[in-house]
Amino acid sequence: MDEKGAAYLTVLRGSIEFYNDYGRVIVSSGEQAIATIGKPPLKTVLVSPKDRVQWVISYPMDIPGLLPFYSHRRGEALKALPSVREKASKDPADLRTKLFLAGLLFDLKDRWESLRLFDEILVSDPVNCKALTFRGLLALDKGETEKAAEYLGRAVGECREGEIRDVLLGMAGVHIGRGELGKAEELINNAAEKNASPVAGVVRAVFQAFLGNFARAIEISSEYEARYPDDERFPLIRAAFYLVTDEGAKARAFIETALKLNPASSNAYSELGGYY
Repeated sequence: MDEKGAAYLTVLRGSIEFYNDYGRVIVSSGEQAIATIGKPPLKTVLVSPKDRVQWVISYPMDIPGLLPFYSHRRGEALKALPSVREKASKDPADLRTKLFLAGLLFDLKDRWESLRLFDEILVSDPVNCKALTFRGLLALDKGETEKAAEYLGRAVGECREGEIRDVLLGMAGVHIGRGELGKAEELINNAAEKNASPVAGVVRAVFQAFLGNFARAIEISSEYEARYPDDERFPLIRAAFYLVTDEGAKARAFIETALKLNPASSNAYSELGGYY
């Protein structure tokens, strides 16, 4: 750690998960990562470790943080929370309401309480697709890759076709945790083909940035932005990519676009702070 509070990690063999409260990356042989105060870790790849030190900036990949249960907009989840919590407290046996409450808490990053509720649901309904899927994502969020694989593997057999997207994307996160990036990319593309949703587009774009392919990441986010012009996530991730590649003017323009679409976006204000 340097005098500014930045922490560095270099891996010469194997792989290590490097994370803080803002995100996580898997750092493998010949790679380095840096975590600065108030920002997610960024991975850098040593292009030719034997000949010279040349680093290529990569990008954090946090699958659980990209998959909302109810809404990616925090304000919408907060608005729904009081009535759902009240209904769940009045009828603890109502598993459907408890599931919705667990999902809202997942979206609001109250991961401990969310985990407790998903576990309670699975005691009563051990084949509940949503509970298995998001319990797996919570295990992935904690760095418990094999436990995540267990939950998500059970979910595969219980989820209908319209529910399988998050399972596939969660399993992609498992493969990332194992360092199997080719398998992860195959699952991400498969999920996008089965369900051409904004969520799949966000994950596809961020995965390319994670690989260091920012041109392709920007291209994918641009394609999805044209398809979903009211979704602020696409201009926002483009802004994040441009901040990493040190193209501040472009980043600022896309942050402003995101704020026009969702003036209450806390993520947009975080990126704006990164711009300044």
